[in-house]
Amino acid sequence: MKLQRTGSLWNRDNRNSINSNWERLETVFKNVDKLVIEGKLTPDEYAEIIASLNGLLKSGNVDKSDLTPEFKEKIEDFDTQLAQKVTKGNVAVADINKNLGKFNQTYMSDELLQQMAGNTPINAVPADGSVNNSKLDSIVYGKILDIGTNANSLDVPGFYTVSSGVRATEALNFPPGNQFGVLNVRHLGSAVIAQSYTMHSIGEIWTRRRYSGSWSAWRKINENIRTSFLNKLDLNEITDTGEWRQVDSAHITSNLNYPDISGDALTGTLLVSNASGSISQTYIADRAGEIFVRDRNVAGRWFEWKKVGGTNESGRGDGNSVPKTDMEITGRWTSNDAGDNFMFEMGKHELVEIIEVGRSVRDRPIYAAVIGDPTKPAYYINAASHGTEVGAAEAAWLLVREFTQEKSLMLMDMCIIVLPNQNPDNRFIARGNKNAVDINRDWVDKEQPETHAAMHILNNYNVVAATDLHNFGYPRHVSLKEAIYGTPEVMAKSQELFDLVTTTLENDDQLVRRYDPEAPNSSFTNGVAEQWNVATLLIEIPCGGYNDWTFDHYYPTPYWQAYVGGLACKATAKYVWRNLSDFEAVKSE
Repeated sequence: MKLQRTGSLWNRDNRNSINSNWERLETVFKNVDKLVIEGKLTPDEYAEIIASLNGLLKSGNVDKSDLTPEFKEKIEDFDTQLAQKVTKGNVAVADINKNLGKFNQTYMSDELLQQMAGNTPINAVPADGSVNNSKLDSIVYGKILDIGTNANSLDVPGFYTVSSGVRATEALNFPPGNQFGVLNVRHLGSAVIAQSYTMHSIGEIWTRRRYSGSWSAWRKINENIRTSFLNKLDLNEITDTGEWRQVDSAHITSNLNYPDISGDALTGTLLVSNASGSISQTYIADRAGEIFVRDRNVAGRWFEWKKVGGTNESGRGDGNSVPKTDMEITGRWTSNDAGDNFMFEMGKHELVEIIEVGRSVRDRPIYAAVIGDPTKPAYYINAASHGTEVGAAEAAWLLVREFTQEKSLMLMDMCIIVLPNQNPDNRFIARGNKNAVDINRDWVDKEQPETHAAMHILNNYNVVAATDLHNFGYPRHVSLKEAIYGTPEVMAKSQELFDLVTTTLENDDQLVRRYDPEAPNSSFTNGVAEQWNVATLLIEIPCGGYNDWTFDHYYPTPYWQAYVGGLACKATAKYVWRNLSDFEAVKSE
């Protein structure tokens, strides 16, 4: 703002002094103008300037009314902006200059910087006592090894998943056998590293040590160790090398230090490796893909359980998983919970419907799989009516999956119904049900709930042929018995099934015999033939003796028992399909 200059009314000296004051005021106004525009004046600074102006101007009492309209407008704008900025709650992030007040290392002394870095020079690599990324990544849990990974290179403590046999060869310094599993690496001292390798599919544990850079040979450490039952034992107390089974889900609790297992498939196998006081436990839950591992150091501290693996159809853990039974994963019998879970997983297949057909004495659900179109004629497989005949159920569970992989047009014309586990209450425990009744002698009275479960299938589906799967018989022979009750046509078709299965097994180099004892009409085979006009066949798969379903040893193996049952039933299904109209005609008579 340009002020008026003093004219000739004043003498030269007074005029120059007055005009100098005007110039000073113009400078003040320019500076105030600039500060107002840039938003740099505080209320106190503004008051101080006004006071200065009051002292400089002749009037001695300057307020907004003394200002020019231009300057007055700028001051009013400044007042408005200032009020907005100081009002509580109206300061926005955009109003803050983030670069003002930043705190960086230039404010710190060299001594403080060195203390923060662990007594190392500024910007140097952190010392051993410092936290760094490699420290944070120093424990491995369940990493799936790439093809070609050499076991000699794995010295970081933790658990590594080896998802296929081609990744576990002797050329890569794994134990003999080319078996997938879990590798546990432990540090036992400044120069000692221990490795243990658990082969889940065959239940073997191998161990070795590296001392001063040299690896020892692998040693199998569970040779000739008998499997024991865990029952109510605390897993923290299981420290000896070996193998244990838990068959009662009621004892699988956090109080007994079991892992947090999902679903109902709790029972399983515990494998333990003890190397100079450093202990590794692997718990293989009775469910496909459920493997847990943990470690105890030499000081006696147990670390947390970690879920580290999974399997699929090829035994790998890298996708495309399909349901598998315990027997396929661990070589041990499949539990009730795991069998049910296998059925639920198979129920996701577009060809399979899992139905609850009834409940046991203890109110446990009994499931069956309906494979294919349920409105079509059905071939029915009933298994494990006797609780201790566990191999029959293994065969039936696998058949549910294998029929979905059928490469013929069979399922376009008929459906297949499989009830794998008719007596779940006493699986592994007793022949009869919890009422101590032989279910396979209840087809006249029909009093037991497990019998009613099987009857649900016969009453609600068009069953034209059936197979009753059992175990035991004679130690070396598959024993067969056709229906000897019912109409002549039913008995003739039953005889055809007997001849077919006999030929199928003999062609596969299996020993076969006719089952000698006379089967009463209260049995499934004869009761169903007589009352539902269905051709049936009894198949007794040998297992070497009455008590060989226990976990002490397996003869013949669970794999073989499941294979024989599957071989006979698949051949029967194909035969019924090829002669479907004949079986339908017998049923309708």
